[in-house]
Amino acid sequence: MLAFDYFHVVQLATRALDEVRRRERREFPQQLPGARWALLKPQSQFTAEQQQIRQRVCSGQLQTGKAFSPLDALRTIMAQADVRTTEADPKGWCSWVARSASQR
Repeated sequence: MLAFDYFHVVQLATRALDEVRRRERREFPQQLPGARWALLKPQSQFTAEQQQIRQRVCSGQLQTGKAFSPLDALRTIMAQADVRTTEADPKGWCSWVARSASQR
């Protein structure tokens, strides 16, 4: 049986999202102000402004918004308590991310 450490698995996905955000922040400085914490913080800790920023970034055309969806899904998968019912979720997530990366 494999065991996954929530913190380290999510940390890897978070770093990947932050790399995309940093790259696009240099390319499109006017479109991503305040986006770092609006994407990296758990939604339960948001201010109203951060919620608006996340919605704006995720509904836009930048790769940063598109890169957030897999991170959000991974957080949900990793937070589930019953491994037996979620065994296929990480495999499906990996397939989804691999397909997304090949479409760039």
